[in-house]
Amino acid sequence: MRAPVFYTAKGYLTPYALACGYREFVESHDYRLYLDRESSGCYTVTLCTPNGELDYASFDTLTPARAYFRRVARDRMPAVIKA
Repeated sequence: MRAPVFYTAKGYLTPYALACGYREFVESHDYRLYLDRESSGCYTVTLCTPNGELDYASFDTLTPARAYFRRVARDRMPAVIKA
């Protein structure tokens, strides 16, 4: 039996890992960005700012959710290393 794969070649969590409850996240200067898979099967991206503001987006598939996650990390979070 093969061991489950939790990370892609690029280092992101696989859909299987997200379905198991793992969460991709980036933290920088009290900003927190999360990518989760809900029990309903949709993917959510949540940005928490230091002043308590929440920015929430929901997607049916992982590809646009991951693209939005990367875009928010690049454009709205301070001092995140750009890959």
